[in-house]
Amino acid sequence: MLASIQAVQYMPKPHFMRDLTDLFYEKIQRKARAELGRETGDLGWPPLPRHWRIELGKYLTDHLAQLTYRGVPATYGVLDPDSNVQHIRAHPTVAKAFQQAQDATKLMFQPSKLPMLTKPFWPARYMTLNTELLRQYALAQMSEIRLSGPPPTVLEALHTVSSCAWRVDRAMLRLITDRFNSGGAEHLALPARPRSVERLAPPAPGASRADIAALRREKAAERKAERERYSLWCTELYRLSIADWLKDRPFYLPHNMDFRGRAYPMPPHLNHMSCDLSRSLLRFNNAKPLGERGWRWLRIHAINVADLGKKLTNAERLDMADSLLPDIIDSAERPWTGRGWWQNDEAPWQTLATCSEILAAARHPDGPERYVSSFPVHQDGSCNGLQHYAAMGRDVAGALAVNLRAVDRPQDVYQAVVDLVESTRVADAAQGHAVAQSLQGYVVRRTIKQSVMTTVYGVTEYGAIQQILARLKDAEFPSEMRHKAAAYLAKLTLSSIGRIFTSATHIQHWFTDLAKDVAKLRQASIQWRTPLGLPIVQPYPPDPVKQSNAFPPNFVHSLDSCHMMLTALECQKFGVTFAAVHDCFWTHPCDVDAMGRICRQQFVQLHSKPILADLSSHIDRVFSFRQSELASLSGQKLQAAKRFNSRILQIPDKGDFDLSEVLRSEYFFS
Repeated sequence: MLASIQAVQYMPKPHFMRDLTDLFYEKIQRKARAELGRETGDLGWPPLPRHWRIELGKYLTDHLAQLTYRGVPATYGVLDPDSNVQHIRAHPTVAKAFQQAQDATKLMFQPSKLPMLTKPFWPARYMTLNTELLRQYALAQMSEIRLSGPPPTVLEALHTVSSCAWRVDRAMLRLITDRFNSGGAEHLALPARPRSVERLAPPAPGASRADIAALRREKAAERKAERERYSLWCTELYRLSIADWLKDRPFYLPHNMDFRGRAYPMPPHLNHMSCDLSRSLLRFNNAKPLGERGWRWLRIHAINVADLGKKLTNAERLDMADSLLPDIIDSAERPWTGRGWWQNDEAPWQTLATCSEILAAARHPDGPERYVSSFPVHQDGSCNGLQHYAAMGRDVAGALAVNLRAVDRPQDVYQAVVDLVESTRVADAAQGHAVAQSLQGYVVRRTIKQSVMTTVYGVTEYGAIQQILARLKDAEFPSEMRHKAAAYLAKLTLSSIGRIFTSATHIQHWFTDLAKDVAKLRQASIQWRTPLGLPIVQPYPPDPVKQSNAFPPNFVHSLDSCHMMLTALECQKFGVTFAAVHDCFWTHPCDVDAMGRICRQQFVQLHSKPILADLSSHIDRVFSFRQSELASLSGQKLQAAKRFNSRILQIPDKGDFDLSEVLRSEYFFS
């Protein structure tokens, strides 16, 4: 069953089975009304029973056998001798016609690829389509969930984030679509309509084999690039066509989870976790007056989304927004013919949408505070993975670096690491270290930011070298010294992180050792339960390296999913609209203060639980060697088993950070 949507631009598309689809849908509607005795639009309509599916399969098979195309049977059957199953295949003539058929106005989508028009319930269903709770999982994890049932809090949270009603920003849709249809804007990630690559011209008389080969390679590269541009163009065509279809109605984005419990919207083309352009098209369906605080947060959001004020206080960001008001208004009024301030930002489309909302509020006849806004404002965690590590380890210095403590100015963990690295480099250079001397002026925030950011994901020294190598290349560092310089900086960067996050580093090493031992000694994947009770099993082969590298980031991601879910449920209690992109939380401008307070409270509540002790108990119960097992071992295997048993119980020591400080932190969000 497919959904038909008007395309915003011409799109070649096969339409061979459209009539058959309509017949299928009519029959399914009749059967549903007859057996259920109610309209199929009822939210409680269950999935199709098996006997329905068998009957409808026969119905479709019969119709396929009767179809002809220009006197040729549309299909033919092939019997598989091994399974004794007959496969239906399209006749080559029909298949060719199917590929060549063009529909200039319609795009066809599976309903599961589209947002829902009615509020979903969990398990979320698109009428007749079942959806999985998890999108990626190990069989052992799903077996455990089916045995004990999904945790009620997790299901309730999924229902909450899935029930957020959205609508399309019509003004942004019109502006983007017009530009898309008139040639795109490559510098804004809005691709132009693809063109056909000319066939390879015959080689010139007397051309050498090398020249011919070079010409062929050039054309092959050109065709490859054009295919990639075509793919990008199709992606935006789908996104804008779906947005155009939804522009006059509210819609919903049903969510499910990955194996760690992280929630994701199921419709892939238009959602708030997608690209900058996709996010710029979305508004909440309900609107609220800005008020004084909302007007303040809307202007601060303009600076945040443009990535201009990471080191500034909120008051300074507000002053910057006011000083940039002429550029903001010019961007909103004349996006293509004005000074184009918005086009230079990291997220240009979201910046432009914010500029338009500020202009609308500023021009409200009763003042901006009275303006009723459905605009979503984002609050992004300050290096959220390291925030969880610092909280688990009660790490005083680490908590300060990632804004868990109450301070007057936002802290920049990346700059803190840069300062440590640079101080060591200066000392080494003074001692005559050639590589340290060559790096003068190159140790900047951009060089090491990625390595700091991916520390929580278990980046290795080799990975950090590759990241820094790319940054040094961008900075045009001399190539003959580049690899040595990258290795030197990677080592300093990782050691500097360890100096700031001492307790967190010990926790990460403990995680790594546990996962490695489980894979090596038990030939199993590490597993645990989140504080909300969701059982998790890493869905990888029990390879010690893979398991140990993946466990630290996966465990932290399971914590940030719990934090998001707890925040979503608490926001619902207080009538605060809530959406999330993992650790980036969205709400109305007027509700930013309330959401921030709830978020900090739930963070403290989460980390007040004995997270590490619970993990130790779970691994001890599931994986430790019992006395009867130890009695059957000897030599190195016995010693390894005893070390593993001991390591499970050696929970890393914690620091002296007082979690209650989080409640007073103004810059928990960056």
